Amino acid sequence: MSTKHTMKKRKACQACTHAKAKCSPFENRSDLCYRCQRLNKQCMFENAAVRKGRPKQRSRVKQLEERVESLVNLLTANGQSAEVLTSLTTSNGSTNDTSVDEREETASSEVLSSGPDTPGVHSNDDAAGFDAIVAGLLSHERAGRLLNTFRNSFAWTFPFVIIPKSATVDSLRRDTPFLFLSIMAVMTYETPSVQHILGDEFKAQIASRIICQSQKSLEILQGLLVHAAWYHCFFRIRSQQLAIILQLCVAMIQDLGLSKNPKDKTRNLSLAEGKPQRSANEKRAFLGTYYLLSAFAQAWRKRTMMNYTKYMEQCCRSFADEPVVPTDMLVWPFIHLSELMCRVNNFFSYDDIENAEARGEIELDMSMNNFRSELERIRDAVPTTVKQNTTLTLQIYLLQMWIHESSLHCSLWSHHPLPSPHKTYSSLSTLRIRTLYLSLNAMKAYLNSLLETPQDALYHFAFQAWSGWFYASILACKLVFLQENEPLSPRHSHSVQQTPGLLPEYFGPGAPHDFYSLGGDVESRNMWDPVSVVIETGAQHLFNLLLEKLKFTMDDPGNNKDGDRDPLFGIACVQRMFLAGFERRLKKWSEKNCNSHPSPRTTDGGGMSAREAAMSHEDQVAAGWNVTGPLPDPMNFGTLQLRSENRFDYTLLGSFGQQNTSEDWMWNMMMEDFTMPAM
Repeated sequence: MSTKHTMKKRKACQACTHAKAKCSPFENRSDLCYRCQRLNKQCMFENAAVRKGRPKQRSRVKQLEERVESLVNLLTANGQSAEVLTSLTTSNGSTNDTSVDEREETASSEVLSSGPDTPGVHSNDDAAGFDAIVAGLLSHERAGRLLNTFRNSFAWTFPFVIIPKSATVDSLRRDTPFLFLSIMAVMTYETPSVQHILGDEFKAQIASRIICQSQKSLEILQGLLVHAAWYHCFFRIRSQQLAIILQLCVAMIQDLGLSKNPKDKTRNLSLAEGKPQRSANEKRAFLGTYYLLSAFAQAWRKRTMMNYTKYMEQCCRSFADEPVVPTDMLVWPFIHLSELMCRVNNFFSYDDIENAEARGEIELDMSMNNFRSELERIRDAVPTTVKQNTTLTLQIYLLQMWIHESSLHCSLWSHHPLPSPHKTYSSLSTLRIRTLYLSLNAMKAYLNSLLETPQDALYHFAFQAWSGWFYASILACKLVFLQENEPLSPRHSHSVQQTPGLLPEYFGPGAPHDFYSLGGDVESRNMWDPVSVVIETGAQHLFNLLLEKLKFTMDDPGNNKDGDRDPLFGIACVQRMFLAGFERRLKKWSEKNCNSHPSPRTTDGGGMSAREAAMSHEDQVAAGWNVTGPLPDPMNFGTLQLRSENRFDYTLLGSFGQQNTSEDWMWNMMMEDFTMPAM
């Protein structure tokens, strides 16, 4: 056959090709199209290009075959059977593309299921997580009791992770093992050794699931929130990890998109597709993250890592209007109190007092009145069914202390950015003294609320309640020893120091009835007397009562290992540090001043003198505490020894300040930083 007859023509003529127009044959003619006939143009069809030589083998087929061969070699090198892949190899170069793709998918799935672990691929055991029941640490019956306790009691102190009544131990182990492990780690406080093991396993799961496997789910976020809420149970004085865990919660919120309104049309549609609104659990987790971040910011005097938004307000309002469970009634007041706490911190710049913009009595008075009014509005709006909630009451007292803390910072009461070296304060204004009284009253109310709490219920409190206890204790010490932070006038530095600010005439009819009448002239009343403040406020007595309250954490002389300590043992140790430092400072001040001036007494003659109030040794002996013994590392709670007769050797912590190398070190650190030690 000649080339002329085998040569094919293009389907479009040259004119239509250049014009990029449609070319259709005119009346079934092969040499003329409609367009050329209409435009009266010459219609020419060029010859089609001819591919020379033998068609080459398709490169994709070859690449897929090479990949299959590499998988076979990988299995063979690791001692695995390659029978699943040998049938997939072929030497036929004309293999169909579809069949090759199917073989590649099958081979890959076989390798992932039977081959060795590779980066990004984890075994089923890792995915299932650690099971405390399978490990023999918990029985099924005990796990059920602990789960019910968490669901019925612990949720009232942290209502942001709710376990429905329909959920069982088996369903949680199967569906949410990470959350189940987190709950069991918190609830095993009666067996500290088991709690210690579960806490370490939970941290290992954090590393495996979040860091290695990059898992992102609501279950992971809820587990992190439970662990962070009761982080004081896993207190390690030298390894602070709470900030890291909270940052992981923030990252999980961002990855899951829980901080954005799903109805927002401007955001990525893929996140909100088919989901016009958040579930109740998602909104609780989102708000719970903000709640813990606010508590952390208050305890360590930092700016919060998450700002309050209108979408948060929308979520809060949804729980207030339509609560799903009874504890949802606490969500709205908890979040609003936390938001107010953050605004108070930002306004007074408690995290950076030196650069605070709010200064002067007038501005401070107006701002405190506004904050107090807002706090009252929140308290009045609390539903009647939850008004008696202890955690809510503690948070209100904490906020009252937080608002009036400004009375402790003398620089805020002057219009100068920083106190001048020559600027002195020889007296306290009536407004500032009234603010000090309000702060003191809130401190006493907070500590008394803790004292009224049953012993078993102390374990229910989330870490915000205990950070508030620490803050109230520091506030009490700051109030008593206010003169240590005040630049006093030289002409009053050696005068008799009294406390006129606590006299009834300074407060009017709202003053308490147990105030003391103190002698002295007008000038002497311009100063602040620590001993008189201790007598009037009962701060030292409150510290002793709190220590007595926590005595049960030290009652087992055989538990000397750190892993066997009660989860509240560290809190008891810090409370003892407060009391020891408080008594030493008070005794030093009393010995320095009582020689030249008489000690104040109560009006009825039945109260303690200043020297009696400062006698820490006699107080401890009378209370039945052992006050002698050697001194270990004051920051290592695990080395503390317990003595006979169920008495804790307090000098293991309290007397460390008597040594020259570490005298008052812990006290000074807490008083200067105004924050908790690293947790």
